[in-house]
Amino acid sequence: MHNSEAKYLAARTAGNVQWQQRKKGTENGVVFVELKPVRRVKLSVQIEQQLQQQILDGKWKAGDRLPSENDLCATFHVSRVTIRQALQSMATKGLIETRGGDGSFVAQPAMSDFVARAIPEVYLSEDPLRTVMEFRLLFEAPVAELAARRAEDEQLRQMRVLYGRMTAIGAADLREHSDLDYEMHELIGSMTHNPMVEGIYRVQNNILRGCWHSISTTIGADRGVYYHGKLLTAFQARDAALCRAVMAEHVADTWELIYGKKPDLGRN
Repeated sequence: MHNSEAKYLAARTAGNVQWQQRKKGTENGVVFVELKPVRRVKLSVQIEQQLQQQILDGKWKAGDRLPSENDLCATFHVSRVTIRQALQSMATKGLIETRGGDGSFVAQPAMSDFVARAIPEVYLSEDPLRTVMEFRLLFEAPVAELAARRAEDEQLRQMRVLYGRMTAIGAADLREHSDLDYEMHELIGSMTHNPMVEGIYRVQNNILRGCWHSISTTIGADRGVYYHGKLLTAFQARDAALCRAVMAEHVADTWELIYGKKPDLGRN
């Protein structure tokens, strides 16, 4: 290796080390922040992002036909292969549907697709249980209020049956008890008659099931029986405000049993 090349490599290494040390600090009045290397984005991805934005902005609605592949090629100045890659990716995500010989159309969003995409996002978070519990603190109380306003008599009968099974089982079978707990909350979600709420409850419970059976052996069954009894009383009275208050107290109590302190959403 020539001396000049060796000096260059040494200087570059020293510079990299210096940069790593100062990129979060301040030097000569200049504030250095965390920066990340840029990367090249494939043409098909850039095109997909633009097409997707048209849907998100409402410019293309469900059932609308997208421009033909030839028109998209002319608009973006790219090959048909690139356009097809972008369209195929959008079809895989459920954003569009391609009909043979008729073109591509904006798909009607399905709740099952929304739910399916939400599950991996939560599982990949740093702490899935905490992510769900924080969401429950924000979500379940207003859902209970809406459910009390819309509940059908048959659904209230089902709630009484579930609560009866919970009290009969008690602590004798904590796994069965926690399954009934899930069923009770999913029933409350279905009382809203809102498919998005019902879908979110399925996501939430799928994640909780992975760890809740072990947690229930620690916290026991008494608290669940107590709060579900209070919820049943409030629902039977069709007292929406009370349903909201009891659910908020129930979820906060569960948080405290798991983490040993009252919830504080202002801190991580």
